[in-house]
Amino acid sequence: MADVGSTVLIDRVEKEAKAVMELVSAPVTVRSVQDYREADEGFAAVKAMRKANEKTRKEIADPIYQAWKNVNARFGVIDDDLAKVEKFYSAPMASWQMEQDRLRRVEEAKVAAEKKRLDDIAAEKVRAEKAKMEAAQKAAEEARAAGDPFAELMAEEEADTAKEAALQAIRDAHNVTVETSAPVQTTAAGSRVNRPWKHRVVNRDLVPDPWWDISDQRLAAYAKAEKHNASVPGVEFYEDIMIGGR
Repeated sequence: MADVGSTVLIDRVEKEAKAVMELVSAPVTVRSVQDYREADEGFAAVKAMRKANEKTRKEIADPIYQAWKNVNARFGVIDDDLAKVEKFYSAPMASWQMEQDRLRRVEEAKVAAEKKRLDDIAAEKVRAEKAKMEAAQKAAEEARAAGDPFAELMAEEEADTAKEAALQAIRDAHNVTVETSAPVQTTAAGSRVNRPWKHRVVNRDLVPDPWWDISDQRLAAYAKAEKHNASVPGVEFYEDIMIGGR
């Protein structure tokens, strides 16, 4: 911000410039040598005023600009040092989050495998109970056809029991659950976890024609948009972890 002395100097230059500008308010007419020389005098006056204006501007602005640069440089050094110290915290925190993600994926895979095993057992039980029900129903039909009411009654009761067992097996199959000990995502009041998707070219020879002119910016945008669905031969896409402030 300009001090009082600078303000006075700017006011003076502005007053002098207005005096020069007031000499003419429209394009001059040049029809003779005299007109030309008078126009030249006016042109020279304006040009001189512009040079004086620029000289004064630099006298005032250059020290301010240099001070601005010096301030930014000092704050920049402080911030660089703080960024280094920040990594003393963020790097281990990011490593922790990555390890928790790995453990979570391992546990989720175990849960998925166990869920499939239990689902297969439940499905087999449903098939077995349905087979019992169908066999009992067939026995009841055969007893009815043979005119044996006692055997028919016994078979019908067995069919009803098998039918209820089959229905219960179906209900049980729908309610199969597996307990998990997967770690929950760790959160804290002073930071947040960002998970940007990134890329790295691992084999340029495998990159197809549409991506032949490899652009990091283009691949980065693709990774961000597609996340785990991103797929380009020769390019690995991965989820990174970054610790940021709130």
